[in-house]
Amino acid sequence: MKNFVIVIPCRLDSRRFPEKLIQKYKQKEIFVHTYERCLKISPKENIYVLTDSNKISKICKYYKINYIVTKKNILTGSDRIASIKNKIKAKVYINVQGDEPIINPKDILKVINQAKKNNKIAINGYAPLKASEAKKKNIPKVILDRENNLIYMSRRYLPVNYSIKKNLKFFKQVCIYAYPRNLLKFFNNKKTYLEKYEDIEILRLIENSITVRMIRLSSNSFSIDLKKDLDKLKKRKFKKI
Repeated sequence: MKNFVIVIPCRLDSRRFPEKLIQKYKQKEIFVHTYERCLKISPKENIYVLTDSNKISKICKYYKINYIVTKKNILTGSDRIASIKNKIKAKVYINVQGDEPIINPKDILKVINQAKKNNKIAINGYAPLKASEAKKKNIPKVILDRENNLIYMSRRYLPVNYSIKKNLKFFKQVCIYAYPRNLLKFFNNKKTYLEKYEDIEILRLIENSITVRMIRLSSNSFSIDLKKDLDKLKKRKFKKI
């Protein structure tokens, strides 16, 4: 059994931006950039792409990326990881979203190191969010307790106070998760009540009274959720890693 593996769920048929993962940025597909970021801090044999797509599988073969073909009717990336836990046996599964092409490798390493210290709870990342972006529904907003455990997460404007208009602090989710093997039992392809309506899979653990420790990561990365996110990415000055 491996101490950890990095798993990159790659579902092609995204509802908000279909086939976003195979859109090109600097001559490479979005998910390939994500994979190469992971490769900076982990050996190749500990990184796997999980996909239900022949198109993505063919790209993985071309770049010699380890991949596993999963079923199509899987609801979330975390459920996709749970579906392969008997094929890839590890103590901890690090979930890096395939649509994060500029994710900071140091952030992934930080999550891995925290998971080694806390192998009975889930780990997730967060970062400061500009007030001007707080109303964007494609960005999950994070509410923490005093020990940086997750209280709640929503795509809505959060927190909101109708009498205070200034000095509100906002935090966004950074989509790197660490799941100890035993927590994968909760990802049984059945969404919980709040998870279903917020469309945020980490809420499944909160609804099952599982501690999710949030660690502060860098705020430069963003996911490619919409076509305009890809346009934003293409306007950025490309930095080699």
